[in-house]
This record gives sequence, structure tokens and C-alpha cells, in this order.
Amino acid sequence: MNRTIIIGTRGSELALWQARYAQNLLFQHHIRSELKIILTLGDKNQQWQNSFDKLEGKNFFTKEIEESLLNKEIDLAVHSFKDVEATFFENTDSDLMIAGLSERYLPNDILILHSHSVDKTKTLHIKSGARIGTSSARRYAQLKTLREDIEILPLRGNVPTRIQKLKNTYYDGILLAKAGVERLNIDLSDFYVLNLPLHLFVPAAGQGIIAFQIRKTDEELFELIQKISHKKEERISKIERQALKWMGGGCSKPVGILCEEYEEEKYRLYVSCNTDKNDVSVLSVISANQLEELSRTSEKNIQNIKKILNVEKENVRQVFISKKLDEESYFKKVIRRLNWGLADEPLIQTRAIAIDKIPDYRWIFFNSKNAVKYFFDLEEVRVEEIRNKKIACISAGTAEYVERYGFSSHFIGDGTDISQIAQAFAACCKDQRVIFPCSTISIQNIEKAINYVAEVIHFPVYETIELSKKWEVDFDYLIFTSPSNARAFLKSNSIALTSKMIAMGERTKRELIDRGVLEERIALPVAFDEVAMVGAMMGMI
Repeated sequence: MNRTIIIGTRGSELALWQARYAQNLLFQHHIRSELKIILTLGDKNQQWQNSFDKLEGKNFFTKEIEESLLNKEIDLAVHSFKDVEATFFENTDSDLMIAGLSERYLPNDILILHSHSVDKTKTLHIKSGARIGTSSARRYAQLKTLREDIEILPLRGNVPTRIQKLKNTYYDGILLAKAGVERLNIDLSDFYVLNLPLHLFVPAAGQGIIAFQIRKTDEELFELIQKISHKKEERISKIERQALKWMGGGCSKPVGILCEEYEEEKYRLYVSCNTDKNDVSVLSVISANQLEELSRTSEKNIQNIKKILNVEKENVRQVFISKKLDEESYFKKVIRRLNWGLADEPLIQTRAIAIDKIPDYRWIFFNSKNAVKYFFDLEEVRVEEIRNKKIACISAGTAEYVERYGFSSHFIGDGTDISQIAQAFAACCKDQRVIFPCSTISIQNIEKAINYVAEVIHFPVYETIELSKKWEVDFDYLIFTSPSNARAFLKSNSIALTSKMIAMGERTKRELIDRGVLEERIALPVAFDEVAMVGAMMGMI
């Protein structure tokens, strides 16, 4: 190719970074290029204080660039893919096309807080009544769902401008896409930064991906862009765009969608479903072994959830969960929005047991909130001594519970795969002594898994008593938070043929299978928390 490619871009630092990234890809194929900065409607309106969700025009940050492309003033438009109209892939009437995509980089959002605004005992570690800045309807809806006490204020401007507004203390914290901050190499060391898990805060469709747009008639450039395009992202992003279309959303709607390949040839779609940013966002997580299967399953799932959210109020479903929920918990908020019935009742009791002394240790591993509670309730515990030890927790929820006692964790398990958590922890505790406060009936999965690299001390601090109760309800969904809760339920109850189950962890799933439940009727949540439980339940709709 002998021509010089004219690349159209917005003038923000992030847009220019993306355009230069495209330039570098072209350079690797010996193609010359130049940048042309174009002012968009979104740039002109940076001074406005209204939220993005009130600006109903499509392609808020892309329209003028696309017009320049159509007028042949530029050859290639570079966009943040999340800003491109949801239906663009199927818009056969357009003279433009998305010719390729970059590899996705860090799709999740981050919460950036002033240190004085941090309260690790609260969900998302935000202090009560904090002022958080965002102008995304999606982020507004998900944040308001998790923390109703938070004041959410409009936040406009490019990434550096938004961070400067935080520095000027207009806000206690702000929400941003991690990719933009990382690409600009912005120093956030003065702040407390929380990486938001994908299931807890579902990103926008296409977040972290750069889109390359050309004229359909430019066949020469299309062939070149196809050489630099990331094929896996093309396939995965197509699912996201389809799901966004099924939800009826766009970048101004309170909808989050992300598809990931979490293992080789295993895919997962996260959908944060909502119709109004002031309503409770409902998470659904759908998994499949093939993208085609994921597409079919997701379309059906999304249509069913939309029906439930919009019209289906008479079909009240019944849910059982083997734990007592707080009234303002995410799980209960979702149940209330769906107008479903709920029985939230643990089927086990726990009580402390006497101990002689606490063995010496370097690490302490907590595998449940009960383990935390009963350990810190021990008279033998000396706070000063613990400050010289290292603390590990099986999940973020357990780590947050440890924070209530004034301690931070040095290791926190990620996901629900116990073998992977054990493998990650084994790398931290090699040749050290690790104590495991636990129940008298603990299965000791992690203890057994790390026994070859560390000195393990099994340390029961409480006993578990299984209860018996008979329900006269055929539950549509049964959520078991432990193997002992599953056993206790099945002692006095049978499971209806139409019931679907969510098992917290592989061992709970195995308990159900051993008692005759078919594996295809059981879902595993992506994390050990209530949001993930809802995602697993709604993914089975």
C-alpha cells in the first residue's frame, strides 16, 4: 500500500493514545499514517452538567468522526468500541463498517476514593453518605443498587480532568474504566483504588477494546485492518453486541454486558439487566462451552428476564437460601423487585468449643465468616500478636468480615475454584506454619491441598449442628451455602423435578450430586457472595 492513511480521532489524551496505538499497528505493516483531530458532540458538551443518560443521541462521541469518514476527509476512524452504536454490526444500510478490533485490555471498572472516604466494613469500601462521581447510567444503576446511601453526582470531562476534579475534593470518589487510566499511566498513589470484580460491576459492552472503522468501499484498507484485528475479540464482542441489542440498550442505558473466555473454549456472559437507573440492577451470568451455544442460551435468558422485569408479576417464583439475609442485602433487593417469594433460613447452628491454647503460626487462613467470628471471640486471642502475623481469606466477603476486627488480609482467594485458590495460597505460604480455624466437620480441602508445601495446623474453634425442618413449598430455586446445609435440607425435604440449584463451591455441588441430583440442574456462582448467587440463579431463568 503506497498511500498515507489519515486517521480520525478525538483530541482527548485517551483518544490520541488509541489513535497512536493504531498508527503503531499500521507501522508494523510498513504503512504510513497521519492523525486528524475531530471535535465531536461529546467534546463540545463536556462543560454541561447533565448526565449522559439524558443525552439521547446515538454515537455521542463518534458522529462527527463518522461524517468525516463518509466525506473522505479521513480513511480510518479509531473509537472506543463501547461508544459505537450497538446495532452497527448489522446496519447493512450504512456505508461504514467496523473492519477490526484491538485485543481487549482490562475491561473492569475501578473505584477511586480519597483515603478519608474509605470504610472497609462497607460494601465497595465507601463510607456512608459519600459523594461519588459518574455520568454513566450503567455505573449509576449498579452503584445505587449496592449502596443506596451514596450520593451520586454528575462527572464530566476526559480521564485526567475527572481525576483532577477528585483531587480538588469535589467528590469523595469517582468511577472510571481501568483501561483508560492504565493506558495513560496515571499515578493514583494518593488515592485508595478498588478494582471492581466483573460480576459486582459489569462493564459496558466493548469496554477496553479499540474499534477500527472504515468505508465499506475501501477494500484495500479492509484487508490490511483484518491483518491487525484480534480475531478472538471479534467473536466475543459479537456476543456482547447481540446481547446489548436484545436488552434494547446502548451506551446511554443502565445495562452492563461482558463476555469472557474464562478457560480455554469455555465462555461466560455477564449481564447487568435494568430498565431504569433508579431501579435495582439484576445480574445474570450465563456459561457455555461454545460461543454459538452461549449466543442461543443468552438470547433466551435475556428475553425471559426482560419479561419478568417488565410484565410478568403474576408468576411468583419461590426461592430458598440457606442463610439469613439482611433486609437491605442485594439478594433481597432483587427478590423484592421480582416480586418473588423467599425463605432465607440457615439449616445449621454453630457454637464455640473449648480450646487449650492457640498454636504458634505465621499464617492464619479463614475459610468462612464463622471461622473469623469464633477465632476472634477466643479469650486466648491477643490482638498485638496477630498484627505480626499474616492473614489469608478464602474470599473477599470473608476478608471484609476480618476488616471489622481491624485487620487487613495479605491473601484473598479469587473465584470459587478451591484448587486454584489453594494453588495461589501455596505460593505465598511455602515452608511456613499455617493455622486453619474451622468447624469440627470441616472438609479441609485447602489444608490438604497445601500440606505438601507448608506445615498445616487443623484448629477447630466451633462445632456445626445440622437442623431439621420440613417445607410445604416446592421451591423453584434452592441456594445451598455449604454441604452441611444441603444435607440438612435433604434430611426432611425432597427436591421437585423442576427445581434448580445453586451450590456455593464444588464440595456443596458434590454433596448434591452424591444425593442423586443431576449435575445439569446445579449452577456454581462465580464468587462467594450474594451478587454472584443472584447471577447464578438468574442465569438459569
